[in-house]
Amino acid sequence: MPITSYAELDNQFQCVKKMLSLKVNLDADDHRIIQKILHVGNSAERWRVPPPTIRPKCSCRSLANDFVKIKNLHSAILAAPAEIAPQLLAAFGQTLCSIPYQTAPLLVVSIAQARVKMAEGCHKVAKEHGITDELVQCGLELSAVMGPSVKGVADGQTCKTIADALEILHSAPRLALEMLTVKGPAVDCRRKRGRAKR
Repeated sequence: MPITSYAELDNQFQCVKKMLSLKVNLDADDHRIIQKILHVGNSAERWRVPPPTIRPKCSCRSLANDFVKIKNLHSAILAAPAEIAPQLLAAFGQTLCSIPYQTAPLLVVSIAQARVKMAEGCHKVAKEHGITDELVQCGLELSAVMGPSVKGVADGQTCKTIADALEILHSAPRLALEMLTVKGPAVDCRRKRGRAKR
């Protein structure tokens, strides 16, 4: 997914920051491995994002390893020379947004959830990651319902407008969205605004 402006880049990184806020214990070996991977000169073309952990013995450990790689890579990019940092950040964002679901399911679901919570379209996100499982797609849409749609409801938008904007296509998440407009934190917020205007 090409990033054509700094605004788009910033939008991508808001969701990445949510992921990177996870507290992951790093040991000396993790640091050494990542530094070897990232030890390059000034050529942005030679930087490579470490691949996700494939066929792990323990899925939870695999996810932790993948987050360690992402966290370290992000830190290394921020410490890179100023003239190449924007290109590296753009490549980083693009790579995270294109990791296939089949390669690292747990990692991709975490990334996809973070993206839809930042108001990216659920269908677009699922398509870019190759997520075809309807249960996982529904989970992403429910994440969108509990995330950006709350603000939409508080702002007085209709269910259809919100569902179309966030690409919520399945019936269960749409029902959850309708319930949110009837009773939920966004409705309370809207009521308070109404009282304040009186």
